Amino acid sequence: MGQGLATAAQAYAEECGWTSIALGLDGQGYPKRPILKGWTEFGPDDWRRQPWERAKGIGLLLGPPSGNLAVIDVDDVPLSDAIWALFIRQHLSCRMVRTVRGRLHVYVQEETPSSTHPLKVQYQGRTVAVELRATGVQVTAPPSPGYSLTGYEDSLDGDPIAVPSIADAWASLAKHLGIEAVATPANGSAGYPSPWQPTVVKGDRNRAAYVEAKRLCDARMPLDQALDVVRMRYEQNYESGDIGWKEIEMTVRSAYRGGPSPTAPTLKWSMTK
Repeated sequence: MGQGLATAAQAYAEECGWTSIALGLDGQGYPKRPILKGWTEFGPDDWRRQPWERAKGIGLLLGPPSGNLAVIDVDDVPLSDAIWALFIRQHLSCRMVRTVRGRLHVYVQEETPSSTHPLKVQYQGRTVAVELRATGVQVTAPPSPGYSLTGYEDSLDGDPIAVPSIADAWASLAKHLGIEAVATPANGSAGYPSPWQPTVVKGDRNRAAYVEAKRLCDARMPLDQALDVVRMRYEQNYESGDIGWKEIEMTVRSAYRGGPSPTAPTLKWSMTK
């Protein structure tokens, strides 16, 4: 496994200009957690100094270190299947990856890097999660166990689609599939838990930390102070469970990497109907 991951990391760097991250297992046993600290500062050539012999998977660092690579992370199997089928019907070439749980990653290349943005959307009468993953975060990639290119006459194994922004790409997909955004709750963020609740239940801890950290980032609070605030919340207001402070800390840092939420208007990504 280690040698195969190292070979893949070299190929990602030399053939695509993408930055690879050596991953260990998370609390659920999936290859999602970076092994080394400081991974957000890595570049394509840093694959050489990572401990691939200990790695259980490989991630790709999104944003400027990988040429503004971004990923639409669809956390729902039926919606993933619908997006896959749409690209087949449209005869569009794109890079798509099936995840270990049968979900979908749609790769795009942005003109200008975006920050990561979580969403909740309505599809076929259900509320499902979608995350527009961009600057400062990583996604697990093939040949990590359970992750594979979708494959269909090579049309979905190709290069990421070039788009003005990942938000534009998602807006176009949503329009063609009749997907509706869930209204953002008061003081909440795109269907995520409202910040500053007196008690954060176990299943909401990581998402609540992201929302609260994003609010502090938008308020221009320095990162070190935000870490202190969220840690106090974690210790006093978050239910205990298998997620430790280190994982929450990484979530806070992830919320800060893209900077305050952008307010610039977006463009349109065209897809023929």
